[in-house]
Parts: sequence; C-alpha cells; structure tokens
Amino acid sequence: MNSKIFLTLIAFCLLVAPNPAPAQEMAYGMIKGTILTEDNAPLSDAQVCFYNVNSGPPPFRGEYWRLCQYVSQTGEDGSFAERLQTGEYYIMATRKASGERPGPPVEAGDMTWPAFDGRESQTYLITEEGPTDIGIIPGAVPFKAEWLPKGTTAIEGRVLLQDSTPAEGVLVLASGDPKVRDLVFVSDKRTGTDGKYIVRVAEDGVYYINAKGSEKPIEKAVVHLGKTTKGIDIRVKENPGRRWDKPRKDK
Repeated sequence: MNSKIFLTLIAFCLLVAPNPAPAQEMAYGMIKGTILTEDNAPLSDAQVCFYNVNSGPPPFRGEYWRLCQYVSQTGEDGSFAERLQTGEYYIMATRKASGERPGPPVEAGDMTWPAFDGRESQTYLITEEGPTDIGIIPGAVPFKAEWLPKGTTAIEGRVLLQDSTPAEGVLVLASGDPKVRDLVFVSDKRTGTDGKYIVRVAEDGVYYINAKGSEKPIEKAVVHLGKTTKGIDIRVKENPGRRWDKPRKDK
C-alpha cells in the first residue's frame, strides 16, 4: 500500500473514532450551621465530622469511632461551614474535656452533639442548589459513661517493624472489607512507644486490619460482641506514620 494512502487512512480513522466519554465529575454542595451547648453557650473549637449515610451506620453505635469522611471545626461562636460531596450525611461534633485535640475515644465529660441517649440519628441532605443551613442547634452535652455498653467490642495488638521494634505514632484501621476500604474504623489514638493500638468496632464479625499508610500486610481478626480480640500484631517494613502524617503546608 502506498505510504501516503496508509497515512490518510490512519488520519481518517482518528477523525471518525468516537471520543471517550468524559469522567463523571463529582458534585459538591455547602453545609453550615451553629452548634450550642444545652445551656446555649457556643460549642467552640469542636471537631465536626460528616459521615455519608450510604457508607454505614450512624457515627456512634456502642463504643467505636467511625472514620470521618469530611472534617470541619467550629469557631468561637460555635459556627461551621464545609464543602461536601452531594449526598445525605450524619453529623457529629465533639470537644475534649481535657482540652486535647478532638478525636477518639469519646470519654465521659467530653462535649458531644448530638446526645447519644438512644434518639434516632438525624440526617442532612447536601445538594448543589445552595448551602444547606441547619441553623442554630442547641443540645451539645457532656458525654455520659452510662451511654457506653458493657464490655468493649474491639481489636487490640501492636504495630511492629520487621525486627520487632514497636512502630510509634501510627493509626490502625479495621474494616469488614478485605481491602480495608469501606466502612473503616480507626484506632483510639496513635501507637505509643510500645506500638500498642486498640480499634473499637460496631459489632461482632470478621475484620481486616492494617496500619494507616501501609498497603500491606492486612491481618484478620474474629471479634465477639462485648469482647476484645487481643494479640493481632501488624508487622510493617517501615513506620508508615513517618511517611503519611506530615504537617500540611499552607497553599
């Protein structure tokens, strides 16, 4: 075949070939509001967590900490505003009584909203049409020890390097998904000098655990309601906490 004809045919095929469909863009919306205590004082400097309803149960169900999908923080007047992917969300706000950075575990005396006293968890719809304004909501209260169930449904172990040295400063994730991807639970706090972690989960069953920031290995644990499955150690080649948990630079 003549080379000019061949090149002409190639060009024609490129022109008539269907263009690949563009990737579907994610839609986002805004949510804002103000959270007050039961005494109508601003819940200032609190962490506000958003959880997509389609990803699992409400954020507090027993004694576990579901990983936030979006996080915001209240100002001095208790107000917050956050950009979220469109959908339906649960919201949880906490402020540590100790003055420490907000986060798990929720302990007696920590300010929490909503109150976890058996009431049905409310959901909020985020759309592209405009900000979802939940208004001024009173009702943040000190968390009560009696709201916790008897016994702890959890997984416990240590994060270790290959030479058995404890890995410090690591968060650990647990999920019912072997890829540790959907409905992830996160450890109460970062591992200390002993490498120890504990992850509270929602219910009994089989869970897959790994260190946040480390793709492998993934350990398996069978958990029984109200009991802690111990001795689930995770061995990593290097401390993942030193790789992923770096201070964010201002843009």
